[in-house]
Amino acid sequence: MHANSLKDKAVWASQTLHAYPRAELIPPVTIIDGLDTIETSGIDDSMLGHSYVGSARAMLTDLSSWFKSGLHANERAGLEEEKTAKGESYWRIT
Repeated sequence: MHANSLKDKAVWASQTLHAYPRAELIPPVTIIDGLDTIETSGIDDSMLGHSYVGSARAMLTDLSSWFKSGLHANERAGLEEEKTAKGESYWRIT
């Protein structure tokens, strides 16, 4: 799962419209057993903050690495481990 900050206006608008929280928005960081959470908030500078999936080289490189190798986030290059206040691990694209 890739998480972005409130800079992602499209996801923020969906959350507001539907009055239901979205896992992609941080804070807080959503951690789910069996899924790697990767923060991408630092890689998108588009107006809507929603273009990172298809246009950010770091994101495309990480996705390609994951598709080709199947490695978990802690095994892939270009990701830095972060911790939530509860000590749960998630990763940030560097």
